[in-house]
Amino acid sequence: MIIRLKRSKKRDAEGDIEFTTDGDIYLAYADKLVADMTTRQIELFGSETEPARIETKNGQTQIAGGHIIVDEVESSIQVIGPGTWSYRLARRGDKQDDEPGIMMVTWRGRMTYDHARAEVLFVDDVLSQARQGLESGRLIAPGDLTLFLTKSTSTADNTN
Repeated sequence: MIIRLKRSKKRDAEGDIEFTTDGDIYLAYADKLVADMTTRQIELFGSETEPARIETKNGQTQIAGGHIIVDEVESSIQVIGPGTWSYRLARRGDKQDDEPGIMMVTWRGRMTYDHARAEVLFVDDVLSQARQGLESGRLIAPGDLTLFLTKSTSTADNTN
């Protein structure tokens, strides 16, 4: 995760912000952005009606919440307060007409994504729902939930 905002060490912006990271891997949308290139952090704030959000350009993952902190040094993303995380699941089997499924997690406390450890921690009243084809599942965790992510090795899935 590389963030490039040139010309100053600190930058603020407000009002319907959209930007991409170096290499066009991530897209971000926010009402307000505060960037500190000394600490290599970007804070995104949503509006009263629309949360801030970060998504991968290929549509694999989307994170949304009122206050998001992207930390390049720690290779992490945090959502302070409630939010949602959605992840497109890999296709099962080799059928090209199979649509990938989706997993969505909501929480009330906070979320931390650690890229180096491939780990996502959701805190406080976590609800996870997944759907793939005709199958679906639901998990309610009144406390916390940690997901450990693995990369798909299927040759039929070229979305990762």
